[in-house]
Amino acid sequence: MCEKCVAAVKKYWPNLPEEKYPELLWNATCFPFGDHEMVARQVKEMAIEAKHDLDRALAIAGAEMTKAMRGRGNKVRKPR
Repeated sequence: MCEKCVAAVKKYWPNLPEEKYPELLWNATCFPFGDHEMVARQVKEMAIEAKHDLDRALAIAGAEMTKAMRGRGNKVRKPR
C-alpha cells in the first residue's frame, strides 16, 4: 500500500486501527487511482467532515458516489 497514503491516515485518523486503513482508503478516497497528494487531501477532508468516525465517512463517500452516478444519467434505485 502507498506509504504516503498510510502516513496521511496515521496523521489525520490517529485513533483508527491499522486494520481499518484499507477500508478507509479504498472506500472513502480516490485510492488507488489518485496520486498520494490527492489521497492525503481526501483523507484529511474526510476526517474533518466525518468527525473521525469511519462509519460516517463510508456513508458520506457512498452518498457522494450515488450523487455522482445520478449526475451521469445512470439510474440508481432508492433503497426500499
